[in-house]
Amino acid sequence: SVTVHDSKGIELKKDVDYTIGYSAGRKNAGSYTVSIKFKDNYTGIVNKTFTIRPKPTVIAKIQPKSKGFKVTWKKQMSQTTGYEVQYSTKNKFAAQGTWSKNIAKNNSTSITVSAKKALQKYYIRIRTYKIIKKNGKSVKIYSSWSKSKSVVTRKAA
Repeated sequence: SVTVHDSKGIELKKDVDYTIGYSAGRKNAGSYTVSIKFKDNYTGIVNKTFTIRPKPTVIAKIQPKSKGFKVTWKKQMSQTTGYEVQYSTKNKFAAQGTWSKNIAKNNSTSITVSAKKALQKYYIRIRTYKIIKKNGKSVKIYSSWSKSKSVVTRKAA
């Protein structure tokens, strides 16, 4: 919902002091504009943009492998283009020691990762994304990250 205040912090009344116009299709993931047109004692038009993010997903299972692991997640095909899986040796996902894998198909439900070391603990999280057109360019809109889970890789056989 939209709340409008004047320069003194007083809340203005919808349809009395201003009217609102929304762009179409705003139930789907994407970037949209709301237009606020002032009237009576107030003048002007203000346009603000907002983003609707795609639905997130969750990690269903992580299986340790020889110098790696397999991540399985719940499929989220509604308003998504793909997934981004991130894994790290740090629980805070610091830049150093963190890697990402993009899965461009939204009907995928798992990925196997070859890790660098055996007996190494990794933290894994996942998010969905939707590719939209914005000003003629393709832009990815991401969901929030899932809760992270951890796994310890196995020794090489």
